[in-house]
Amino acid sequence: MKGRPTSCVYNLPPMEDGSRRLQEHLRDGLARPLQALTGEPPIWVVVAEQLTREIDAASKRDGRGHVFAPDQFTLSLHTIDARTLAGNTPGVQEAIAGAIHDALQGAGFSLARFPHVTLSADPTLRIGEARAIAWHSRDPLGSVPSAGEDADEPLTPPAVGAFLIVDGKRHFRLDRPLITIGRKLDNHLVLPDPHVSRRHAEFRLQGGRYMLRDLDSTAGTRVNGQLATEHLLQPGDVITISGISLIYGEDPTGPPGATQRYTPPTMGHKDPNQVTPLNMRRPDAFATRPADSGPGDESLE
Repeated sequence: MKGRPTSCVYNLPPMEDGSRRLQEHLRDGLARPLQALTGEPPIWVVVAEQLTREIDAASKRDGRGHVFAPDQFTLSLHTIDARTLAGNTPGVQEAIAGAIHDALQGAGFSLARFPHVTLSADPTLRIGEARAIAWHSRDPLGSVPSAGEDADEPLTPPAVGAFLIVDGKRHFRLDRPLITIGRKLDNHLVLPDPHVSRRHAEFRLQGGRYMLRDLDSTAGTRVNGQLATEHLLQPGDVITISGISLIYGEDPTGPPGATQRYTPPTMGHKDPNQVTPLNMRRPDAFATRPADSGPGDESLE
C-alpha cells in the first residue's frame, strides 16, 4: 500500500484546526478505496482537499454549536480514472461514503443522515484531477425527527429546494409541478444539442417527489449509467441525456451559490484554465486531445 503523505509535503494552505483534522482524516480514510489510482500527488490527497473545501463551505451550525456537514456528495474524475476505480475496487462508492462518515465524526462534525456518494466520469478533467460537490439532502437546522422516525431515512423532500447541476456549469431550479426538457425552445430546460429530442424528458412532481420520465426520446435517458424510462429521483442521481449530465440535488436553502476555484496542492498560482463546477470551460490544451470513445459524461454508480 502506498505511503500517506503529510500536509507539509504538499505545502497545503493554513486552515482552522477543525478543517485540518478533517482533511487528515479524509486522507487516511480515502487512501485505501482510491489506491487503485496512481499519480503525484496521490489522488486521495487531491480528493481530501476538495472535499474539505466543499464541506467547510456547506456546513451549518445550530444554536447549540453543533456543526452539521453536508451528506450528499458527487465526485467527478477523468473517465479513465473513474473506470479504473470502478473496475478495480468493488463497492468503491460505499467505501468512499464510509470514509467520509468516519472522517466527519473524527473531526467533530454532525450528520443528518449517512453520506451518499455518486461517482461520475468527466473527460474535461485531466487524469489525476478531481472535482467534488457537496450539499445537504435536507435542512439539518429544520424540524427534528420524532422518536419513532429513523433519522438516517430521507424525509419526503418539499417541492422547493430541488435543483439540477447542468453539465457542471450552472444550476437549474425545479420549482414547478411539471418541467419539460428538450431541444425545442418552448421547454422549461432547453438543451440545444442535435442528439437531444425536441421533447426529450420531463420532471413531474408526485407526492412531494420528482419523477423523471423519458418521453420516448431517440437517444434515451440514463440515470446513474442505466437506461431509464421512469425513475423516482434521489439526491446525487446523475441523469445523462445525449452526453449532457444533470446532477439532481435537494436543499431547502437552494443550490450552492458558489464553489471555490480548485487549485491542486502542487500549484501556488491561479490557472485560468482550471475547471470548477460553476465556471466550466474546456482548456485550450484539451483541443488536441483525442476524443474519448465513451459517452461525454456518465455515472458509474
